[in-house]
Amino acid sequence: MARVLGSVAAQPKWVPLESNPDLWNEYMYHLGVEGGRPAFVDVLSLTEAVAQLPQPVHALVVCFPLGAREASSPVRTVGSDVCYYFCAQTVQNACGTMALLHAVLNNCERASIQLRPSSVLEKLQAHARDFPNATPLERAEFLEGDEALAAAHDAYAAAGQTTAPAPDTDTDLHFICLIRDRSGRRLLELDGRKHGPVDHGETNAETFVEDACRLIQNKFVQRGPYLTVMALCG
Repeated sequence: MARVLGSVAAQPKWVPLESNPDLWNEYMYHLGVEGGRPAFVDVLSLTEAVAQLPQPVHALVVCFPLGAREASSPVRTVGSDVCYYFCAQTVQNACGTMALLHAVLNNCERASIQLRPSSVLEKLQAHARDFPNATPLERAEFLEGDEALAAAHDAYAAAGQTTAPAPDTDTDLHFICLIRDRSGRRLLELDGRKHGPVDHGETNAETFVEDACRLIQNKFVQRGPYLTVMALCG
């Protein structure tokens, strides 16, 4: 869960999050989502996800082993203005929280997600709205200053079904988020370790799940047996 290139400040370290939809839902609601929706659910089959998942599906979150190939496989990114929120990951082991933030904050308008006033998520949304030209690293600097977010992450990382590793653990597992862009017609991969969103081609509301699952099969499945996928639905 490497630090983004170009950041020179001392690297904070958090405890890795578990890939567990029940835990993520509690964490998401704690951060400010109201009304009991949307919710994360497990994706049990990439080939039957369209039929099995509650609709609509707003985002997919993938947890996968990075592997040695990641460093030697550069990708071309696009400007962060193609989505509502893209933030660099400047905290070690924060990729789970980054994926959650990317999933929720890029779908507030489209999914009519209600955020509690003065909550962590509402403040991050307001910062993105008030500073639309902020760079991903500037957004990360604002995020790092939110002590409530850091405390919530640590609390929910410790609440998983498995024993939480130490903050300085250099785990090989990494979370990313798949969403549709502002127009709803492009499939984006949001990974805070990269300089910006990765555009994976055309999609739409009807084909998003199928397109995203195909991308997961082609890009992430071969990395190893520890891949998990969750969907933000409802």
